[in-house]
Amino acid sequence: MHTSKAYHIYINRNSGSVQNMGEDALKAVLNKSGIKIEALYILPPEKLFKKLKTETPGRNILIGGGDGTITGAASILSELNIAFGILPLGTMNLLAKDLDIPAQFNEAVCSYTGDTDNIEIDATYANGHLFLCSAGIGTLPDSSNFREDNRFQNQAILMPRLLLYVLNRMDPKCRKKYHLKLDDQNLQFKSASLVISNNQYASSDEWSSSSLKRTGLQEGLMALYSAAPSNFLDKCRILLKLGFGGWRKDPKIKEWLAKEITVQCDNSHEQVSLDGETQMLETPIHFKIVPKHIKLITPRGASHV
Repeated sequence: MHTSKAYHIYINRNSGSVQNMGEDALKAVLNKSGIKIEALYILPPEKLFKKLKTETPGRNILIGGGDGTITGAASILSELNIAFGILPLGTMNLLAKDLDIPAQFNEAVCSYTGDTDNIEIDATYANGHLFLCSAGIGTLPDSSNFREDNRFQNQAILMPRLLLYVLNRMDPKCRKKYHLKLDDQNLQFKSASLVISNNQYASSDEWSSSSLKRTGLQEGLMALYSAAPSNFLDKCRILLKLGFGGWRKDPKIKEWLAKEITVQCDNSHEQVSLDGETQMLETPIHFKIVPKHIKLITPRGASHV
């Protein structure tokens, strides 16, 4: 359909790109793009989500932020039966990449001044908490907490420290024992890192491609990945492949597909990273996928997975 529509635009004031650009520069990009704006809200997450709850069906909404912001908005808007578009302003912007929405803010805004389509994508839940990209147990939430605890440190110092921390958390001594049920299959093993993905990651050996792009967003299946490196070389190889492709074929990575997954460990509660946001969830943790539950507005020509 052709869009001469006006948008209600919500921007997470605390997102990394907004902090780097500044609000004045962000508004200048919006004004220059020619996009029709009915209302603009640049708010911290709590106020943004509170304001979103007052929206009504029929309005055209764009959400600007990282994957955590997009997921928080989707949780609210799916209950209101409202579709929304994405303006990537985070660090990873994984969902935007899956949909081939331009990574640069100015290009993403301009893409919504033309024709758009409405699509539906799968939703995944961990103990009732929505995530649209992936959930991590073990190394991933630990690393997220480390980065958050040191977020004010100079990046030139933080990134090497974070790399060393991740390498340490991937060590065999940090493995946890998990009992899992995948549909009707029972598994038991030790792992340094578990990742549950909303739809399967694509296989790619191309160094220029995104190593975390999924095969689709409407296939109705979760993928479970376990990483259990045995030594320093294993850890370095996996991290290198995560950055440049080919990690799914690594011998220390295992993969399973399922519609429902239950994860049990020795702890009564476990830290879980849901689209980059860390939460403490009660165990066992139940994961399920709901096909085509989230309504999105995408620029015409974006990937309709």
